[in-house]
Amino acid sequence: MKYLPFMVMICVALFSTPIQAYYEGAFGKHRIDLQGLLRGYGFISHYREANPFYSDQTSANLAGILRMTSDVELGKSWRFELNAAQVYLPRSSLNSQNNGDLSLGAERSDIFDINFSDSRELHLFLDRMALAWRRNNIDVIAGRQAINLSTTFYFTPNDFFAPFTAQTFYRVYKPGVDAMRLELGLGEFSQLSLMTVLGYQKSQDSWGKRPDIERSSSLIRWSNVYADMEVAFLAGRVTERNILGFSMQGELFDWLGLRLEGHHADFSSKDGTYQRVSVGIEHRWENTLELRLEVFYNGMGADKVSAYQAERLTGTPQYLAQYYTAFGAGYEITPLLLAQVLAVSNWLDQSHLFAANAVYSLSDESEMAVYIVLPNGKTPDENRIKSEFGAYPISATLEFRTYF
Repeated sequence: MKYLPFMVMICVALFSTPIQAYYEGAFGKHRIDLQGLLRGYGFISHYREANPFYSDQTSANLAGILRMTSDVELGKSWRFELNAAQVYLPRSSLNSQNNGDLSLGAERSDIFDINFSDSRELHLFLDRMALAWRRNNIDVIAGRQAINLSTTFYFTPNDFFAPFTAQTFYRVYKPGVDAMRLELGLGEFSQLSLMTVLGYQKSQDSWGKRPDIERSSSLIRWSNVYADMEVAFLAGRVTERNILGFSMQGELFDWLGLRLEGHHADFSSKDGTYQRVSVGIEHRWENTLELRLEVFYNGMGADKVSAYQAERLTGTPQYLAQYYTAFGAGYEITPLLLAQVLAVSNWLDQSHLFAANAVYSLSDESEMAVYIVLPNGKTPDENRIKSEFGAYPISATLEFRTYF
């Protein structure tokens, strides 16, 4: 049966007893915590016109992910994290924009990815597997781990490793990459971070098993807090690029949140430099209404629509053009119902992406979510992209999540 793996995953969750953690225990100075999450999807996508980049104009599918996590503390100094996931995702939906939150494209070794079908519809992988050691103000983490260097929310130019898209609402689990990281506390509010992240060569629809030194990254980051503002600087090499960056986040006048980040980069293997900068402001009222506005300059993007195809084929930029804005809002309609909306605009081709997300809490351990994406812009014509978001499908997703 086509959907048998998905149905099995649903049954596992429905007949499990939902608790805060399905196992939690302490043994002297040691502690172990085991938890699980099942996400079941039903989604449909429709291109307003026949799209030359995808075979089906309309598609509907089921998908799911079963995630098991463990957190083990060994005494006061050692900690081990393991996060394994089994995913059922039809191949026809791998490029669908409503599945960006599955984050299956992280650049990491394929050695921990086991496929149960030739079409890669069902596979098991390790999302995180890291060993951490702590002593006083020193932390060392080695293995597959999540690394986030961003301060902004929608556009994250300093998130070099498995970044979320602006329209991703569910961000509980950030994909891990293969890395070694040292965190050194220099004072009460100052920190120095050094990290090395392994890179890999792309092989068809996955990444290679052996590290590629040319694609590997090494970074150093220093941060400090001045008054109500955190300031950070970073430098190093990221996937054949030399990087010099900065970030800032805090509050102005005890009311307006400010976030700013960006970097300058030059390619070591070819001529060319670029800059990427994102700045955002936000505020949350006592009635739970939250508004956020971000402006993004993407120096990696094209300065004319005719160059879109070349940018798309490189697979490097997350966005095709240079200038974007994003405006989002969130509001707790009731204690059980959260609504979020987002509008992203590409100012080169005048295309827009509207997204809405609603999450309803069914119980302490389960919730239902509805996610809708409405693109606006010129649709592709004869293998030529005429606008970025015009090439996106209209899509809707119904998702069930249960934690155990």
